[in-house]
Amino acid sequence: MSSALPTDPHFPDTTLHRLPNTEYQRMKVVVKETLEKFYTTVWPADEIHDDRSREMLTMVACEPTSEDVDPWQIFLGKHTAIKIVPLPTNLGIIRIVLFTLPFEQQNFKLRLRICQKESLDFEMFYFSYDEMVRLLNNHYRSLGLYLQPYGLYLAVEEVGVAEQSTFQDIYTNLTSSLPKALQFLGLQKPIGFEKESKLFKWTTSGNFNTSNIGECSGGAGDMIKRFSDIWYRDNMNQFQDRAISTRRSVREEAFRFFPDSEIIYSTKIIKWAIKMLPPICDKDAVSSLSAQVEALNLTTGSEEGAGNGLLAGESDDTH
Repeated sequence: MSSALPTDPHFPDTTLHRLPNTEYQRMKVVVKETLEKFYTTVWPADEIHDDRSREMLTMVACEPTSEDVDPWQIFLGKHTAIKIVPLPTNLGIIRIVLFTLPFEQQNFKLRLRICQKESLDFEMFYFSYDEMVRLLNNHYRSLGLYLQPYGLYLAVEEVGVAEQSTFQDIYTNLTSSLPKALQFLGLQKPIGFEKESKLFKWTTSGNFNTSNIGECSGGAGDMIKRFSDIWYRDNMNQFQDRAISTRRSVREEAFRFFPDSEIIYSTKIIKWAIKMLPPICDKDAVSSLSAQVEALNLTTGSEEGAGNGLLAGESDDTH
């Protein structure tokens, strides 16, 4: 029997339910079979292998079988959608759709991620194991590293977060290759976790150790709170002898590991300087900065460097 959940902010007039594991697994089969009629690749997000009840199912799909596929309408024939809410990205491309579906007279939430084939590996990693990537980002935030569904990014410290800054101003794409990202972070590719405690240990097994690893950032979810309040408190002794990484040391290592990243990073600093120039300024100064940007772009062969892809300007923290 399912249990009612608090009202979801995306569906304020609808009571959602948490399904027991057996019903949840049955729901997953039904949804996957439905989606496979419309998408060549359909992948249910990996989960911790336990019997917990769940309130949301996450699916990643790519390569629609026809140009007319509309993820808003897929389930309307077989199920009655209570409400459908899009979460648009910075680029205005709708890539996530949330459905509330009646399942045995109960409302259940499905998060459907429609992605590009070339970013499938990273998307699958990003949406696996509940808040796993949010937990990693919580570990790495003071080092300037940021995982997104389409790559690993490094914050440009000289730009920082300002009212005028955009995601593209602040972040340099280090790689859109999941194997390279995990190699740089010093993490093995996750292959199943029987317990949440094993996932917690995995997230701390990488190359970089931060002084704030046991802290919660604002808006932290339940998994991050369990890590900070329980697991880290019980295991904090194992971190005492580990060297603390700094933002500078991580940046220098990133420049060594990803050869083009230093030039792209420097380009963003110069572009930011141009952006922040007053409306009335020395034209020679603008020309000089613009020439430096052009020279750096010619060195890398593109504005954002190798492997940055279509989605470089997007920001998607949707867990």
